[in-house]
Amino acid sequence: MPRVSVNIPCFNSAKFIKETIESVLAQTYTDFELIVMDDGSTDGTGGVVSSFGDPRIRYFYKDNEGLSETRNRAILESKGEYIAFLDHDDIWLPEKLKEQVEFFDSRKDHALIFSDSYVSVSGVRQKITYFERCRPKRGFIFEDLLLSDSNFIPLPTVMMRRDIFEKIGYFKKEFRIGEEYELFLRAADAYKFDYIEKPLAEYRMHDNNTSLRKDIFIKEAFEILSIWKKAKPEFYEKKSLEFRKKEARLLAEAANFYALNLEKAEAIKNFSLSLKRYDDGMVRFKKNLLSLAGCRVYGAIKRISDRILYGS
Repeated sequence: MPRVSVNIPCFNSAKFIKETIESVLAQTYTDFELIVMDDGSTDGTGGVVSSFGDPRIRYFYKDNEGLSETRNRAILESKGEYIAFLDHDDIWLPEKLKEQVEFFDSRKDHALIFSDSYVSVSGVRQKITYFERCRPKRGFIFEDLLLSDSNFIPLPTVMMRRDIFEKIGYFKKEFRIGEEYELFLRAADAYKFDYIEKPLAEYRMHDNNTSLRKDIFIKEAFEILSIWKKAKPEFYEKKSLEFRKKEARLLAEAANFYALNLEKAEAIKNFSLSLKRYDDGMVRFKKNLLSLAGCRVYGAIKRISDRILYGS
């Protein structure tokens, strides 16, 4: 029985999955199985997977059900003590599994371990890593994870104990983009997390899906906040200001999304809603800049700022 089950969900992944699988087979830790759960691909993904001929690879093809159900099916097929997540277009560094198994073996009371990650956009590795964009937390991190500016746990670095899913449940199919963030919160509400400081993966983003994913994730983040408001009313009452600040940041992020997609009226509307939640000087400045200069100038300034901050 393998100690680690590596789970790769995929859909029309022929362009990327070869390099992803190669990064798994190149691991210095070898006691693993690799489960590739294909969500109804039509582009020859199965042929790419079968070309490896490695007995540790278990390939499953099913009708299209969406990402959450595909992740769940992979978990149900898994035999390992630990589950390691890897999306079809991300890659691991060779020591990833070895370091995390050793880390887990020394911390029996932890449910999830993650690490820093390199970030690439359209094939170009950025100047700063994931943790340099958003600092992680360790221990009982539920509050930090729920109310922080962003999800500081990069999915391709995550390893979880398999038995945790029997206690907290699986991925919820109603979430299309934020399914892992929602599950991490349920786990963090009951268990300790930890991380390894150095990058053990490369999280790869592509221009053709970034805008759509951002729009959906913001909407789902509001849904997740609403769930925890109802589930923990006393916590919500105690932290109501932090909730308002988080909602304000999400609305400002939505405004930025609309501005970059040349929807000025919708962007200004969301900036205004953000300021009603919490009056932030930088948000007010962005709203005024957009009002005076328009979307194209706003977008140009944003791209320059991103290049300075992130090398993107």
